[in-house]
Amino acid sequence: MSKLYEELRDQLNQEKGVAMATVVRGIEHVGAKILVFPGKRTDGTLGNAALDARVIEDADHAIWHGEADTHTYTIEGSTGTETYDVFIEGFPPPPTLIIVGAGHIAIPLTTFAKTLNYRVEVVDARAAFATRERFPHGPLPRPSITVSRLSMRAQPLPHVSVSRMLTNLSLSGRMRYWREWI
Repeated sequence: MSKLYEELRDQLNQEKGVAMATVVRGIEHVGAKILVFPGKRTDGTLGNAALDARVIEDADHAIWHGEADTHTYTIEGSTGTETYDVFIEGFPPPPTLIIVGAGHIAIPLTTFAKTLNYRVEVVDARAAFATRERFPHGPLPRPSITVSRLSMRAQPLPHVSVSRMLTNLSLSGRMRYWREWI
């Protein structure tokens, strides 16, 4: 397996976003690949620096939207105008569900969310609820959650409050308050 595919596999196994771009038509470099990571960091090349720069922008967008599409680029080269078709496939990280309260409702909700490929965070200040017996398939509840401990995305995080308490979470630098009961 090539180095790029191993790196792609590792990113997906770590639940991190990534995009793969492949030249599928052009004057040269057909089959060349580049991996684009969040923040526009890259590995590999499509064989043309100007093409790489244009593809990186579209690939970064594809990461967060899970898009897969062929894009056509026209690049000015040493021999004139060159046209390339590049297939870009974005692999977003799984969405995160924050469950506030580790009561009896949180147990099946955690299993259900994991089945739907959500990354699950359970928050509850009560240590008695944070046991492996209560959450055999999910994460153990944590007493608090901070932005620095979550892999934040530009989109708001879905959450459910399953205890009768007013909860505040700092998301994207602003305080938001929820009082939603199941």
